[in-house]
Amino acid sequence: MKTLNIKSEYKSLGEAVKASNMDLSYNEGLAWQRIKMIDKNCKRAFVMDNKSVWFIFSADIDIFQKFNPFHSCLHDGAFSIVSFDNSNINISLPIIPKNKGGRIFAKENGFLVASL
Repeated sequence: MKTLNIKSEYKSLGEAVKASNMDLSYNEGLAWQRIKMIDKNCKRAFVMDNKSVWFIFSADIDIFQKFNPFHSCLHDGAFSIVSFDNSNINISLPIIPKNKGGRIFAKENGFLVASL
């Protein structure tokens, strides 16, 4: 299990990125384009104690993701279940298959999942 400590919470990814003082100087315009696109489906965003920024993306299921402004990666590894405990976010070991059946299972059970 992975545990993240929440420093602060925001309604949008853009607010969280500003609060974290994340360095976007590599290509600030591109970074803000990506942030605006994600914010259309962002439920909440968080700055962690280690200054990383994470957000909940709402699609057919809710997915908890780390924001990396200049990197993205797709993989077929299993989903982890995400839970909140006071000011901590706990991410389980990957246990839900990343396929149609796994997505249906996560949705039917109201799980917030992460794909790490």
